[in-house]
Amino acid sequence: MGRGLPPGAIPIESTRRVLPVKPFSTLLGPNAVPGQVIVKFKEEAEVRLRGKELAGQHRDMAAANHLLQMSKVNVARLMRASEAAVEASHAQAKGRGDAALADLNAFYLLRLPTDSRSDQTNLIDALNQLDVVELAYAPGRTELNWVTTPPAAPTAVSYEADQLYLNPPGWGVNARYAWNRGIKGAGVRVLDVEYGLNEQHEDIHFAGNYLKSGTNFASYASEHNIPAFNDYTQHGTAVAGVIIGQHNGYGISGLAPEVEFGLVSLFETATTGGATVVPAIGVNAAATDGISRYGDIVLIEVNSTLPEVDRTGCEKAFGPAEITLDGHSAVRAVSLTGRIVVEGAANDGQQLEACFPEADFQNRINRNAPGFLDSGAIMVGGGYYNPFNISEPIGIPYFMGFKYNYGNRLDVHGWGANVTTTGGYLFSLSEKTDIDPNQAYTKKFDGTSAASAVVAGATALVQGYYKTLTRPYNPFQGLNGFEMRQLLVNTGTPQQPATGPQNNQSMHIGPLPNVEAAMQPYFTDLIYPMIKANGLRNNVNDPNDPNCQPCIKIARGSTVNLDMSLWDGKFTGTPVDWWFSVNWNGASYYYTIDQGWITQQKPWFKNAYGLFGFWDWRWGSMRFDYPGVYTFFFGVDTIQNDTFMGNNNAISPSLYYDYVKIVVQ
Repeated sequence: MGRGLPPGAIPIESTRRVLPVKPFSTLLGPNAVPGQVIVKFKEEAEVRLRGKELAGQHRDMAAANHLLQMSKVNVARLMRASEAAVEASHAQAKGRGDAALADLNAFYLLRLPTDSRSDQTNLIDALNQLDVVELAYAPGRTELNWVTTPPAAPTAVSYEADQLYLNPPGWGVNARYAWNRGIKGAGVRVLDVEYGLNEQHEDIHFAGNYLKSGTNFASYASEHNIPAFNDYTQHGTAVAGVIIGQHNGYGISGLAPEVEFGLVSLFETATTGGATVVPAIGVNAAATDGISRYGDIVLIEVNSTLPEVDRTGCEKAFGPAEITLDGHSAVRAVSLTGRIVVEGAANDGQQLEACFPEADFQNRINRNAPGFLDSGAIMVGGGYYNPFNISEPIGIPYFMGFKYNYGNRLDVHGWGANVTTTGGYLFSLSEKTDIDPNQAYTKKFDGTSAASAVVAGATALVQGYYKTLTRPYNPFQGLNGFEMRQLLVNTGTPQQPATGPQNNQSMHIGPLPNVEAAMQPYFTDLIYPMIKANGLRNNVNDPNDPNCQPCIKIARGSTVNLDMSLWDGKFTGTPVDWWFSVNWNGASYYYTIDQGWITQQKPWFKNAYGLFGFWDWRWGSMRFDYPGVYTFFFGVDTIQNDTFMGNNNAISPSLYYDYVKIVVQ
């Protein structure tokens, strides 16, 4: 019996979560949110909030509670969803394996009675001295991912001619290719994580209740006499227009107008007026509040900053939401449940891996770091485009004051400048006094906020197409984030050469998505494994034998050659678990490269360079001396949580497999 690997396979060990390094002392700068501390407890301690105190399985619990009482802090769970909801989502993401995944119930938000910097730093340092604490830190303030440039005044006409991001490659993502085939995002949900939007704009239509979680800042603004043209409201309005602007002959045309669009607001309540600075709360809510499903899109429209005093070589230390421990943990948890996370890389004009050199940050945003743990998000960079001056360069990360983060963690880019959409984006008071906010438009939506919205809209179109496909055996629910990310990278329009005094070829922002190429049929549009026994695939259908509908029948003592093939289509390089298993008379066995056949669910191997294709490779031969029914499964799972069959005995929706059934008589 052979024990080889398919040609080209380079097995690697399972990834494990690397614990953060606690600082000896804390220095806080202007980006630190005053009066707040986030603390992550060690998971084996199972720390939970019970009443006003923390309970857990660790010798330091009494000391921790005493410290918090002496500091007079208010202790609250960081996540908005209930403990049970977070646990259910965690179990789904982790599967039956040992996927590297932080427990989001172990994060807590501490609110101090004052904004004293010394009290804040003293509490952080004291907490980090406790063994039960994995890491304590101050949250950094969030920023909306836009660039501040003044817009032109709107007029009552159609602006679609200015939306070159809808056009074929060279300028756009080629949305019209999908529209011409009747695909406009139907059946896909997009959850926008930010603060608010104008739900009454004339060019935006919501399928069902648009507010999915939190409080729309626009409602709070209306109740408290805050002008309608505020950043929190107009930003979300611009994002919504890019994606679901209606095709009605006036205003703008959204990329995917039939999408079910929802707001997951980081604005907590209209009674407290509290705007949370922790994007992880919204990301987690999008997956645990029952408002999204496998294959739906979670769009993060805020970035994070770090609270240090100085970060040499970085202008403002703006980074993606996952730069923080809580942000990365929340994004990875959502990705492992099959959602598609689209996340802007922010607008600091810095190389992420150079701006954040510490090991903890490298493990989140540097693909070449030894401890890198992939969150699964599609990280989006901004590219400069100007449809109003076509002589200017396009698709570059730095031009005339427009500057966007770049680096090897980025996957794709979108339009980061001059995006025409809904909303009176950045109007000054003097300019907007005579403008109805429900009829306001802009031609200057910028930054990775705009870029992420463009990518999310293109992703919704592609997902709308893939949801029309089927596959053998395992019902298809659409692509998950790992699959979609690789597809957009593999089929996108390559990044333009970065020319000019402020650009160079190392400024990686990735390709611009190409909807047509992502949808263009090959031999098949999905991943197809195949397994054969003696060159046959279940060639007998015996109506008198319930075990052979169909199967391959052999005599006891026969030897069978098992051959495998895999068609990787447009998904080459996708991270996957490779599986080879057999069910014999009701018992399941799993083949692994290090242990052979075992009863524990464990993948055959993980490949260093992701998914690859091959044809008619012989795994080996087996002699069958015992009668019975042997069902061999060969497949790949694009969510790497070591799960072939879930706790409910259902096949993982991210598993692509084939089988051959051998009946030994």
